[in-house]
Amino acid sequence: MQALEKDDRYEEVLHTLQNERKKEGVRMSEVLDRIENRGIIIGEKRGRQKMANAINTLNSILLEQNRIEDLKRASGDLNYQQQLLSEYGLYDREENLTQE
Repeated sequence: MQALEKDDRYEEVLHTLQNERKKEGVRMSEVLDRIENRGIIIGEKRGRQKMANAINTLNSILLEQNRIEDLKRASGDLNYQQQLLSEYGLYDREENLTQE
């Protein structure tokens, strides 16, 4: 992979695992599992950040429109919060967040 694509991720993970194990060998499946898990973690972080941005945008909109009671309700009622996110085009239950 490194030779074809100039991508060092495989080598980095392999060396990390080798350093952790010292005497034991490392199987390719272990390297791939570690890479996959790292990708999942990155995706989860991005998803949380997108949701935080959407909620902040919603909160700003509600404040601008002086919808204080809706803001209070949304902060304690996740279903209502999702309804408002959908109302403003910030969240689609099928596609999840619609805005970066």
